[in-house]
Amino acid sequence: MTGAALAGRATGRGRASRVAGLASSLAALVVVALAGAARAGIADTPPQGAVIFDSTYGSTATQGRYDGSGNLVDLADPVERYAPTGEFQGNILVPGVNETEVQVNRLAIGVTDWFSVAVVFPFLISQKTDLKLDWEAGDFIPEFNRQMTGDDFWDWAGSLGQPKPPNWSAYSTPGDVILAVLVNLYRQPWSQVTVFAFGNTFTGAKANPEILGAIGSSGFDFITNGDIGFHLTSDWRLPDSVVDRFTLSFDLFYEHYLPREFASPVGKYNPLIVNYAPYIGPTYTVTRGDLYGIGSVLRYDVLRGPDEPSWLTRSNPEFQKALPALFAVQASYVHQRGFDTDYDSLSAVWDSDQEEDNKALYKHNFKFTGALSLLRYGVPVDIMGGYQTQTLIAGKNFRPTDGFEVGLRLYYSLLINPLDLIFGK
Repeated sequence: MTGAALAGRATGRGRASRVAGLASSLAALVVVALAGAARAGIADTPPQGAVIFDSTYGSTATQGRYDGSGNLVDLADPVERYAPTGEFQGNILVPGVNETEVQVNRLAIGVTDWFSVAVVFPFLISQKTDLKLDWEAGDFIPEFNRQMTGDDFWDWAGSLGQPKPPNWSAYSTPGDVILAVLVNLYRQPWSQVTVFAFGNTFTGAKANPEILGAIGSSGFDFITNGDIGFHLTSDWRLPDSVVDRFTLSFDLFYEHYLPREFASPVGKYNPLIVNYAPYIGPTYTVTRGDLYGIGSVLRYDVLRGPDEPSWLTRSNPEFQKALPALFAVQASYVHQRGFDTDYDSLSAVWDSDQEEDNKALYKHNFKFTGALSLLRYGVPVDIMGGYQTQTLIAGKNFRPTDGFEVGLRLYYSLLINPLDLIFGK
């Protein structure tokens, strides 16, 4: 046989070996990452060597704020305006709408079968606040021989260097990167319990204090998560052929906020309406009230998909039935509460005013999602979509959001034991 022929055979064997290796690796993915989990639940953790990455795009809108009585009011409190001679000119109303587009990426790695690590890194694609400024007339103003209109006020304010504030927007802003550890405490075919803890890395941006309508990009600003948190999660399924398509999950949590210091606005852009530094000091500190609550998720496997092994499970047919359902839907509800928020500046009066608007809060978070998993067809990909709302039931002292999200989840298996990467072998 010629050298060329030998080379050709050697190359063919090498390619076949690499293809076989890839198939073996992907088959190991199914065995390692999905064995023992008949359906996905919130207490699921990646077993040793499994890598799960998902990325979701979300678009939300906030069109008001729940006050202390549970009424949906304007996005921000009215700004009272008084003439230098003491007459009440009127209120600047800020009905406002805030729209946010965000991409949230999550990566979880199974270090052992019961211990996993995860990182969440959100990225805010865009934030926009349409102020929709309006005017509520005040006292009779002798200078005008009538009440002041909105046009009157902005003409007067403009003569003093205060323009009518424009709408606000920001693009490509990082959010808070969250680091988490997950420990599976108990796992049986029909139930499991997991505890996880997370910490904030404070990579989100603070809002520009000089701009009316500006919002930061952290969980502190959106009141979505604390800086340090602890969750106890569990999944429950009944071993019955009729109802075993259902999974019921629960989540108990407590999340703590650390104090944050902010620069006081000095009226750089809005000298008449955003200028607090002269009487509250150059900085002030906010300690947001800790969050706590309970959540529940009900999942239903609509279509389980084929039980015949795919190319991924051909060598381990029993695992085909253990894969997630082809199509599943779920509804989740989270009741979240928060303690009073504390303000600390040089002005006790200002602190009291801010604290009055930031008393203990509670939210009713609803989310409805669907997931299409292609694993039963040999493709390690899930496609997800859903709608979330905080206005189905009124809450108190927060700005509710409504919106949708779509996402993609990918599965992979490490070819080396994670413990060997940490401790060496």
